[in-house]
Amino acid sequence: MGLFHQPARAPKGQTSAASPAPRRRRTFSRILRFVVASIAFGVIGAGLLLGSAFSYYSWAIPNPLALRQKGKATMTVRVLARDGSVLAERGAAAPYVPIDLLPRHLIQAVLAIEDRRFFSHWGVDPMGLGRAIVANLRAGRVVQGGSTLTQQLAKNIIVNSDR
Repeated sequence: MGLFHQPARAPKGQTSAASPAPRRRRTFSRILRFVVASIAFGVIGAGLLLGSAFSYYSWAIPNPLALRQKGKATMTVRVLARDGSVLAERGAAAPYVPIDLLPRHLIQAVLAIEDRRFFSHWGVDPMGLGRAIVANLRAGRVVQGGSTLTQQLAKNIIVNSDR
């Protein structure tokens, strides 16, 4: 054994137990760890963002039952007789009726008129929006809307009726 002794090499294609893993394996391992860590941080970040948004909007959106103020002026249509007596009144504030007490055919009629795909979307109807955009572009002006019942309710609760 001389001063410049070199250890014996393993045959080509094999590694000896004492030699380190090939560089490709270490690089792949680092990339894999980076990808897994990035996905984990992304999932945690998305969860925190969604949780924060849910908390904020749960606090910020008013309770629909609290919006029914008794002293609030409502638009009322009165049908009067010739002598001035009231025949009918429409639009006046009515007592709250739970949805369970409404007739099923009334609910189905409202959904058929206002939002046929109510049960197949999460509040925004992409097909309805696309249809409205195409119709409006063809007409060159706004002729159709693509809002859903959910969007109309949110607008009526949060935004006032001023344009």
